[in-house]
Amino acid sequence: MAASAEQKAQFENELIPVVSKICEERGYDQAAVPAIVAQACAETGWGTSTLAQEAHNYFGIKYGDHFNGAKFQGSSATWRAYSSLEEGVNGYFDLLEQPYYDNSRQYLYGDLKAASSDPSKYISQIAGYGYGGPSEQYKSLVEGVMKENNLIEKASNYKSTSSNTTTTTTTATNTAVTQQTQ
Repeated sequence: MAASAEQKAQFENELIPVVSKICEERGYDQAAVPAIVAQACAETGWGTSTLAQEAHNYFGIKYGDHFNGAKFQGSSATWRAYSSLEEGVNGYFDLLEQPYYDNSRQYLYGDLKAASSDPSKYISQIAGYGYGGPSEQYKSLVEGVMKENNLIEKASNYKSTSSNTTTTTTTATNTAVTQQTQ
């Protein structure tokens, strides 16, 4: 079953702020947000999959030897399970930032932080390392979701809106403090 326009909008509106916040906390450029959101949309049918609904796994991450957390038994595989949207997004970054070899400074998916300044470059980097299947197919799928759903614009609008809200709140707080001290 395909996600309705309402389901798509709801999932995007829930996911964009979480991905944006975690990108900032982990040192990724905000330009990567639409690419990461597009991955989650493609992997879960905009959050409608059983894996997303029951396990908060938005990126199709399988359970493996290097993961000690909860698991979700699907019909075709065992998947990582998380307790919330934020934990699921952090799990995605934990996987990406996992060293290729133990005690290695080389990461499994290369230097994604450097690639995060350009959504297409980010997708190419992650797909080139085998995330999601054959690289050109996965890259085309994620870029298609990103472009067809205006995710670059939506993520940019969120960033602008959240910056304006912070400025407005700070200005209102400063005004109130000024008035109290007069």
